[in-house]
Amino acid sequence: MIHYLKMKNIISYLLFLACLAACDSGDIYPTTTTTDGVDVSASFTLSGLDAFPQTYKLSLAAFGTDDDFPLVSSNIPKPSNGNVVTTALENLPAETQTVKLCISTTGRTPICILYSQDVSSARNNKMNISENINLASFKRVQEEIFSRLCVSCHGSGQGAGKLLLTPSASYGQLVNTTANFDPTKKRVTANNIDESFIIPVLTDGSIALRQPHTTLADPDDITLLKTWINSGALKN
Repeated sequence: MIHYLKMKNIISYLLFLACLAACDSGDIYPTTTTTDGVDVSASFTLSGLDAFPQTYKLSLAAFGTDDDFPLVSSNIPKPSNGNVVTTALENLPAETQTVKLCISTTGRTPICILYSQDVSSARNNKMNISENINLASFKRVQEEIFSRLCVSCHGSGQGAGKLLLTPSASYGQLVNTTANFDPTKKRVTANNIDESFIIPVLTDGSIALRQPHTTLADPDDITLLKTWINSGALKN
């Protein structure tokens, strides 16, 4: 009987050791792993620096399914020397889908997207961005000014004053096109803001338009428009 009990205790002890070994190897309870959020490092070489936003903000932002408000963002100051800016976003929220370089309001609402990258391109939870960005592009003019401020009146039919400012029509109806209100000027004359009728329309209250336009645009918008015109009024 004593021999039997000893054997039973030995077998029980060996089974206990086997269970411990199984637990240590993960055979009984699978190990749980966590994934850190993506880290983003970005470097942007800027052109059109005269149009660097002052009232608005230039920011690198992470977005989920809601493109109207970022999950996290980092404001980028105007470079004091040169034209290169760097910034970073660390440990992005799990729901992040895209990272975008934006012109945003002070409330962080994006009004123009200058660059966008899907976070699925990250490798080992790291994303490095290096891009050339034109701050005075026609794309920004369209998104920041025309599509946001003007298409309620200039977005259907012939448009108010026979001017359409929709993305598909605006460039052709502005650049080197005679102004209806002042046939001596073009609506936009490349490299010449003084001969571009769109500038006094937005800044000179003495022009007797049916609907005043001088309260529509912020100083950043006017500076952008002037910089784009003086840079050749390109369709870029």
